Amino acid sequence: MTEIKKNRERIDNAETLMLDKQMKQMDMGQYRSIKNKYETKIRKLEDELKAGSPKTADYKQYLDFGFNILQNVVRVYVFRQYASQKSNPVFDVR
Repeated sequence: MTEIKKNRERIDNAETLMLDKQMKQMDMGQYRSIKNKYETKIRKLEDELKAGSPKTADYKQYLDFGFNILQNVVRVYVFRQYASQKSNPVFDVR
């Protein structure tokens, strides 16, 4: 994300130099070259971010599933303990 921001700042700086007439008119091709170069890098980085986003969502889904299992394990364990005590003849009250 910071690399994208840095590349956008580079384009803005080149644009400022051009607008402030610090770059000569014949350097317009150079500005276009700089702009195209960094826009290509920005698009590539944004595509990488988009491609990486679903993986993060998948991990969250797996974590949620795992936490759900852990919560149920505790319930099952407590129930089993209660059931085993109840079926134990020591606790059998007749």
